[in-house]
Amino acid sequence: MKKTFNILLLICIIATCLAGSSCKRNKVPPYVMAKDSVINILVDHHIIEGIIAYENTKKPNTPKYATKYFNCYFEINNIDKARYDTSLVYYYHDAIDIANVVNEDVVNRLSVIEAEIDKLIMTEKKKGDE
Repeated sequence: MKKTFNILLLICIIATCLAGSSCKRNKVPPYVMAKDSVINILVDHHIIEGIIAYENTKKPNTPKYATKYFNCYFEINNIDKARYDTSLVYYYHDAIDIANVVNEDVVNRLSVIEAEIDKLIMTEKKKGDE
């Protein structure tokens, strides 16, 4: 009877420890930006990169201005670049499950934006054909 009690007690202790460690792992530290904020910034980041790539086809020196574009974006939106970078490291290193959700959301939002742009282009082409 005592042996059974000790085994059950040991199982309960192990389960409690495992539950506690997974809770700590999933808790986002206060210095990390919220997932939704990171998603918004990443979407904008990809759009800015697209603009820079397009501009680079016209003016080959555009890449040297890329840092200025991004710094301006962070300043205008009152974003602490160091906190943003720290947040990315956290999500992509310590919380890969959240990072996967972030990536899916970013791709989905960019796909919606692309579809909206394609729709506008088609509307303008139809107007031009008339």
